[in-house]
Amino acid sequence: MKNYAVVDIGSLKTKLLIANKGRERINILEKKSDLTLMGKGIKENEHKILEKPLRETISSVKRYLNISKKYKVENVKIIATESLRKAENLERALKIFKAETGMIPKIISQKDEARVYFKAITWNMKKNYDIVVIDIGGGSVQVLYGNKNNLKEMFFLPLGTYYMHQNFIKDNSEKGKATKKELSRIRKHIGTEIKKIKIIKGIEAPLVYGSSNIVELSKFLKFDLQKVKFSQNHHVKFEPIELIKFMKKIENLNHKEREKMYPFQYGYMWGIQIAFYTVYYLARHIDTKEVVPSNVNIAEGYILENYS
Repeated sequence: MKNYAVVDIGSLKTKLLIANKGRERINILEKKSDLTLMGKGIKENEHKILEKPLRETISSVKRYLNISKKYKVENVKIIATESLRKAENLERALKIFKAETGMIPKIISQKDEARVYFKAITWNMKKNYDIVVIDIGGGSVQVLYGNKNNLKEMFFLPLGTYYMHQNFIKDNSEKGKATKKELSRIRKHIGTEIKKIKIIKGIEAPLVYGSSNIVELSKFLKFDLQKVKFSQNHHVKFEPIELIKFMKKIENLNHKEREKMYPFQYGYMWGIQIAFYTVYYLARHIDTKEVVPSNVNIAEGYILENYS
């Protein structure tokens, strides 16, 4: 069976997926994720990628290419999303990528990213019913609505964890945290943006929450998980109130204290309030009590679309 590798460069993380394709599932052989912060400082730096995150991203990519060789992957695909779409110094960044790695990342549009990701979520669903999918990134949030045969609507909201931190929280240091006033503004902004998606209001569909290692995170945080027969990739669900219960535990802790108390994976606790509030408000908007955590990522959809 032939192995494939996809490197996904996002605003916050650079990820690797090595897998092969079975009849009903993507067989994952290796997953890696590094907090490289490619989108860091772009807004403040005249929309130019900073040197440090660029070099750290390239370092991760080079390591991922070496790992891919061990699995005898012949053609590694490198894709990039929000972080490189808006970069004013994109040409220079791509030249450095080419010189350092021998490859140039393929920059995909938001619509292509959404379509491919939705395909990865739905392709092996057991039943063909409507769902809502939320994918939270550093720069933006995708909300997708449809079923396994049809992606009906896609929405792109300015609610990415890095974007929100930069625009709503003054102290983003290790000893900093959002003030009560800042959290109030964050909740208001999230609520306002989600209310704009009128077509999915009150539809009571399952909400699939996708991001890196969300299933493991849900277990780590000891959410009350219930079994669900959703697809080959999705076996548990939880009620939205679990998100609020956890946020109450960390509201008085600064970023460093959160990392120490909940050492899941470095960087997760930094943006977790924004991510969880976004999921919670969306669940309320569609009137659902079913949040299905998903580890599926765009790389799996890319393998499905390019190697079927």
